[in-house]
Amino acid sequence: MQKGEATVPNDPRIPQGGRAGAPGQSQAKGQGGGPPVTAVIVDDSEATRDLLAFILEPTPIEVVGQAANAQDAIDMCTAMQPDLLFLDIVMPGMSGTEALVLIKQMVPDVKVVVLTSVSDRNTVLRAKQFGAYDYILKPFEREELKKTVGLIYQKILKERG
Repeated sequence: MQKGEATVPNDPRIPQGGRAGAPGQSQAKGQGGGPPVTAVIVDDSEATRDLLAFILEPTPIEVVGQAANAQDAIDMCTAMQPDLLFLDIVMPGMSGTEALVLIKQMVPDVKVVVLTSVSDRNTVLRAKQFGAYDYILKPFEREELKKTVGLIYQKILKERG
């Protein structure tokens, strides 16, 4: 199996990746040959970033960048204009919430999924007020992440037309 042909078996909520076109033609992740849905992962934990990237690998989501802090997240999102951003809230220096406000000003259409180990309702509500699309509590369940990503992926495709 070649890169890009992997699938998430038996999970109808996640669109399956794959290649379109003639054999031998490489194509970026995406559906029907359109532009791929891109994502940036921001977390001060390298293990969390790597796990998220691993879970996203067989999906049509293309991880285009990873960052360990809020300032790098702002720079990366401004430069790359991703469709999807996974953003940790609690990081050293600038918080993810502060970064969220700045990122949404520069990339208003980005769908932000807040990653947090803080199950405080006010933290989640505050992030949503600042433009977070959804949130996932850490440690996250693989199936919960897949479901969230599948729904967001479909929304992004629908918005593209």
